[in-house]
Amino acid sequence: MHDLTTWTMRRHLDDLGHNSFDPDIGFNLGVRGHIIDRMEERLVRMADQHGKKVSIAGHSLGGIQGLLLSYRHPDKVERLVTMGSPFGVAQLRGGANRLIYGAYEFLNPNDDDLVEELADYMKDGPPEAAVTSFFSYTDGVVAPKAAVNPWGGKKGHKAENVEVEGSHCGMIVNLDVWTAVADRLATPHANWKPFSWDEEQGAEIGVTPELVPAK
Repeated sequence: MHDLTTWTMRRHLDDLGHNSFDPDIGFNLGVRGHIIDRMEERLVRMADQHGKKVSIAGHSLGGIQGLLLSYRHPDKVERLVTMGSPFGVAQLRGGANRLIYGAYEFLNPNDDDLVEELADYMKDGPPEAAVTSFFSYTDGVVAPKAAVNPWGGKKGHKAENVEVEGSHCGMIVNLDVWTAVADRLATPHANWKPFSWDEEQGAEIGVTPELVPAK
């Protein structure tokens, strides 16, 4: 994936009054040291510049990279949103389409240290940031069970898993995802509660009626 693939979602969030930024890494080929370093520098710079914690939204492996940054910088990240992100891979359990995962391993032969670092973090529990993970049974790339975070729904954790309908790449422009992300960003961290389609109020969070999916 490339920074430009999230352009439409970022413009939508900007229209809702948020300030969104791309990670400024160009093509994202995986959990590589230099890519993580660049994302880390950008995260710290943005948080310091705006004087507050930021939210990270990541698609596929971008969500796993965001998870690692959330662990490394709990003072900089308020919430993490993942879309079709292979938590199973992060926990050294696989979970992606074998052909896709084989291509990833070919492109990232030296990322073992970073994956193991993340796996060690995950053994101790979720990051301090609130975590919302979107998964789909029609993903087609990442196995649904591998795309859910392991803390969702457990007492004491601000973590959840939200099912949507759609393909892996389609999550970036999925209107259900957009609606739920807008709700999550509009909910203060201190007042966090699990997302519910029944309680979601599109008009109150700036989502135009035509973008609110029918129930």
